[in-house]
Amino acid sequence: MFAYQQERTAILEMLAKGKINAEEAGRLLDALGGTAASEPAKAAEFIGRPGPPPRPAMPPMPPMPPMPPTPPTPLNILSPRGRQRGRHDLHRVSEKYADALAAVGLTDLDEDDLWHLQNHHVRPEYIRQLQAAGLENLEVEDIVQFAIHRIRPELIRSLKELGLADYDTDDLVQLGIHNVRPEMIQTLHKMGFTNLSIQDIVQLAIHNIRPELIMAVRGAGLTHLSIEDVVQLGIHNIRPEMVSEIRQNWPDASLDDIVQMGIHNVRPELVKDLKQMGFTNVTVNDLVEMAIHGVTRKYVATIRELNLPDLTIEKLVEMRIQGVSRTYAQEMAALNLPDFSADQLIELRLQGVSVKFARQVQEKEGKGLTAAALIEYYQSGEWDDEE
Repeated sequence: MFAYQQERTAILEMLAKGKINAEEAGRLLDALGGTAASEPAKAAEFIGRPGPPPRPAMPPMPPMPPMPPTPPTPLNILSPRGRQRGRHDLHRVSEKYADALAAVGLTDLDEDDLWHLQNHHVRPEYIRQLQAAGLENLEVEDIVQFAIHRIRPELIRSLKELGLADYDTDDLVQLGIHNVRPEMIQTLHKMGFTNLSIQDIVQLAIHNIRPELIMAVRGAGLTHLSIEDVVQLGIHNIRPEMVSEIRQNWPDASLDDIVQMGIHNVRPELVKDLKQMGFTNVTVNDLVEMAIHGVTRKYVATIRELNLPDLTIEKLVEMRIQGVSRTYAQEMAALNLPDFSADQLIELRLQGVSVKFARQVQEKEGKGLTAAALIEYYQSGEWDDEE
């Protein structure tokens, strides 16, 4: 019987590796004495064992946040609405202030506009500077937003000098909200980022990516970076030290590899632990898959102690996917099945073979019981598994 089981397992393994197709496997199994109805179905179960799902793609760069609304205009006692509601305020818009605004071109302002500008400390000189920087025909709401977020005329001039002329009021407000200074834009331009958009600059500021960080990452080995690449590093809090350590272990690691390690909180020092446990040539993808599926150092150490001859990182990941717990693995290993391996452990768990069932069968069949035979017994229904 054991010879039959070994030959059947060999046929199924050839099917799983693509050396034969399902029809050919069915004929071979029939020749061994299996039934045409049951064996192909079992073969299909074997080849259909799911493997690790594909690694998730790098997330896209987040959109630029919307511009905040302009605060409502406070009512003042000079406006009809203010008088109707009985509002009283010691702050009044003086004729001198109104004349000064008119002198810079703001001549068609009503009392609420004047009050709004004064309330946000907008000085006529500030408006004149904005106009000199190229911003003409500004609405009161635009000027107020600029004042609230401290849009400096120097920033506008820097944008023009660097060829960034395609912007609107919302773009300038975003730069102000995120504290973008002219020096930052100029430094980025000198570093080779000559095709910047306002959204690029805003994304860098949102994620606190300064030129100094970009230079440090370049020094760690990632030299050909786009703004989108740099933003991904910032979003996932990947520091230059981590980039340097990853590149030391994997000189060919791509940006996507590094970002995936950041997304899943993988630290390069895990490689040292894995090497100490006998796993060499560990790839970035191995570490990412381990993190995604919860293969911890403790889990690896426990399974490693079982001395499975075919144990690999890929098998460890598949064990976690199929629900092989440390306890299940240890108790199955304690049965000392002659053909016990990582593959057989995964198949036992996938087929639903419990430790209790395995012990019952071994008690009857003796110590020569193999994992392959145990699966056969379970699939045949000759034994009832009460677990």
